[in-house]
Amino acid sequence: ELEELSKKPDVYDRLVKALAPSIWELDDVKKGVLCMLFGGNSRKVKKGTEAKRKNRERARQEMLDAGMETDDTDMEEDDDGETKLNKRGDINILLVGDPGTSKSQLLGYVHKLSPRGVYTSGK
Repeated sequence: ELEELSKKPDVYDRLVKALAPSIWELDDVKKGVLCMLFGGNSRKVKKGTEAKRKNRERARQEMLDAGMETDDTDMEEDDDGETKLNKRGDINILLVGDPGTSKSQLLGYVHKLSPRGVYTSGK
């Protein structure tokens, strides 16, 4: 059923209409929330310039020589020995607007829909 829906040209509009159908006139906000729900692409990129990499490696080695711990959880080296930075594909969203424009209701609806969602409000 999902594959069938994905082949339709108006799938994005259908999803917008299906997301919190009781909330009207917030189609642009709903599109942003849908993008957040589906997430982005995780990727690995080169970390800084060659000079910065050498300085970082020198500082890391000095820390190790001094017996200090280093935190390299977001970096790894590829086959060429280059340091790669792991960029997460998570999309965060901040809704700002006038009171009474259904911001909290929309995010509350999405929070119930998303298995990993974290909902915070100013209340």
